[in-house]
Amino acid sequence: MKKTRVEQVQWILLILFTAVFALVNLARTGLDDLWLDEVFTVRIIDQSIKDMLIMTAKDVHPPLYYFIVRIITDIFGKNYMVFRVVSFIPFMITCIYLLLYVKKNKEYITGFLFLFFISFTPNAVLYNNQIRMYGFAALFCLLAYIELDHIIKSNDVKSRRNYLLFTLFSIAAAYTHYYALITVGFFFLGLLIFSICKKNNIKLVIICSCTAALAYTPWLIVLLQTMLRLTSKGFWIPYIPSVSTCIKFLLPFSSKYYKLIFVLVFAYSLFYSASKRKKEDGEKFSLDYSALIGIMSVVMTVVVGEVASYILFPCFLDRYIYPAAVVLWWIMSKKIGELKLKYIPNWLFCLFCVIFMIISNIKPFLYVIKEDYRLNQEFWKAKAYIEGYDPETTFIYTDQHILATEYYFPKYQSSNIGDDCLMEDKTQGRAIFILANQTIDKIIENNDQIIDILKAEDGVYQTKPVKIYVTEIE
Repeated sequence: MKKTRVEQVQWILLILFTAVFALVNLARTGLDDLWLDEVFTVRIIDQSIKDMLIMTAKDVHPPLYYFIVRIITDIFGKNYMVFRVVSFIPFMITCIYLLLYVKKNKEYITGFLFLFFISFTPNAVLYNNQIRMYGFAALFCLLAYIELDHIIKSNDVKSRRNYLLFTLFSIAAAYTHYYALITVGFFFLGLLIFSICKKNNIKLVIICSCTAALAYTPWLIVLLQTMLRLTSKGFWIPYIPSVSTCIKFLLPFSSKYYKLIFVLVFAYSLFYSASKRKKEDGEKFSLDYSALIGIMSVVMTVVVGEVASYILFPCFLDRYIYPAAVVLWWIMSKKIGELKLKYIPNWLFCLFCVIFMIISNIKPFLYVIKEDYRLNQEFWKAKAYIEGYDPETTFIYTDQHILATEYYFPKYQSSNIGDDCLMEDKTQGRAIFILANQTIDKIIENNDQIIDILKAEDGVYQTKPVKIYVTEIE
């Protein structure tokens, strides 16, 4: 069936928006100021396979992402742009899937809404090229949910391919991030409950669930050991994000009024969908069960994170729900895209959606882009300033993390403040202090040496504003 002229215009605009957003996100792969977790990724893939597994087992995330990075960087080289491009790959895969979906189903509203969510909202812009596992975890969770949707909509044993893909994508998500494990775990639970209620394909769902459980068992043992170790020793997260913080993350609009408008439209789309299904199926009450399972899985991911943090120790951050957030954005975009308003043409409603997404996100989007590049430029200046001193006669101290110091200044001897005392035989009389959390006065007070400050400069290091002191130690 040929596209109408209006549909052709919408299709062309969707491609143009996708290309522009892809270029904007790709341009950010040039950011060289890595924060601690990104430096950890860079350092871990330099290890042997055995040591990589040992290091990530001691960390709090599964190993699949690190192996993906290892394979790609072994082929294309190890520099910060390649590392960031690896995280750009799942974003591009998602965009390609979205374009193919819209081309097949002509759901342009869904296409525009979801595209804006994954490429124009500040958190998405951040994770589309951050050297961490969130992009791949989001991709695997989304693909698992899409297969779950196919399973429920088809309601047919012939959809074994969907069951297989659902299981594989879920296993991949679980091996990428622990909170992605929670999200897909509730996918399986929801599908099992649905199958029991419908008395359909129960055996196949149980087989898939057991297969996924067996496949994850080796790393589940590691997870339990990690949890036991952290329960006794504590964890680095200093606070538990509030529920309102999580809601802000899931609904990334610049004001509460935009959030309210979007939630009301989404709620109406759910009512519209139920009413439409009732008319078509002749049932008294008909829900979109896949949407319900997806939404509840997102909610329960937050609930599990909050409850575990209060019962055990703080082990939850809002960024951990990014994979679940992408699933929620897909559901919301898809349900709103199904709306057929009586007095508003579909193309006009599509235009309203585009305008709404632009005005509700333009300020935070521009702020994130501008601030990231400003910080990166300040970092380059600070790095050049520090490298102006001879590594043979200069020792670097920092209250950030030694991993980053070793990554950025491999020719210099360095130490975390607190890990080592200030010693003249190491500094040969000169030291550079990179301080974000402490003051030089406090350091002088806590050490026996007399420190003369030669120069002091403002800078940025690991995306944080820092004070850089060049000193002589007597």
